[in-house]
Amino acid sequence: IALDNDVADTRVSEVMSRAVVTARPGDSVQSAAALMAREQLRRLPVAENGRLVGMVTACDLARREKLDAEFAEAMRGISANPARKLNGQKGEAAAFPFCVHGIRNGAHPAVDRRIPRHYNSRCIKEETAAAACRNAEKERKCMKYNQKVITGSGIEVQIRNAEASDGAAVLENFNQTHAETDYLLSYPDENRFDAEQEGHFLARKAESPQEIELLAVVNGRVVGTAGIDAVGTKYKVAHRAEFGISVLKEYWGLGIGRALMEACIRCARDAGFVQLELSVVADNARAVAMYQRAGFAEYGRNPKGFRSRTAGFQEVVFMRLEL
Repeated sequence: IALDNDVADTRVSEVMSRAVVTARPGDSVQSAAALMAREQLRRLPVAENGRLVGMVTACDLARREKLDAEFAEAMRGISANPARKLNGQKGEAAAFPFCVHGIRNGAHPAVDRRIPRHYNSRCIKEETAAAACRNAEKERKCMKYNQKVITGSGIEVQIRNAEASDGAAVLENFNQTHAETDYLLSYPDENRFDAEQEGHFLARKAESPQEIELLAVVNGRVVGTAGIDAVGTKYKVAHRAEFGISVLKEYWGLGIGRALMEACIRCARDAGFVQLELSVVADNARAVAMYQRAGFAEYGRNPKGFRSRTAGFQEVVFMRLEL
């Protein structure tokens, strides 16, 4: 795949990266971010006892709300860097998007993903990488959802996968919903994503075989979002998923939250999860009632689960649904 080589006659050993920088599973997120910033890496392999066990991406780190600003800025700088030299050899590696998922770990299907190719020490055609991504997408089973629903209030809602092109609309929805209610996890000023980063995050979700990010669209406008995420990658928790919902305040009480919830439940079942979990502020009586009607059962409470900027401590209810 090098520009000046015949792919039929070129061996992998001639173009692969040999001095591969890796992290350990026990390393802190901050140290991984520092390593990626220092080495100008957008993806960092995680190895244990000489075996590849996972992959950390810039998007993974960007979602960490407590990541230091200097490292977040460094992550953005990596994407902005058009090319860099590897292995001390001549030539530059072109920056291009990979179809990244992760590494299979034991019996856990949530991380059944491809190992991304390392940068070569010679120029790589961007078109070649894009074509490889398209072919890989055809071979990979991804979570897909696209349904039109008529709510009890008579509103037609399209519930579908979020895509990279939805980045700006989803970011706008996130900031507005998190400003309109005190029942969500964070505040708008705590969001570190810009529209481009949001698009990258959505693209990665769209390729996942088990996790999904859903949008509720009314008359072309994103009015709500929801998603399911695996609780963990270890065998003992691979059966569990968690989900959350947010809807614009002007669309509350119109059945959109229920439509998103039901779609998440169906997707979780299709993905093979056994238990779907959520947490909800106890004072959010409307949401608690909706979850109870859907069959979610309370299994615990944290009296100081959230600390609101305006209301002080908020009790958080933990609920679960057997699928």
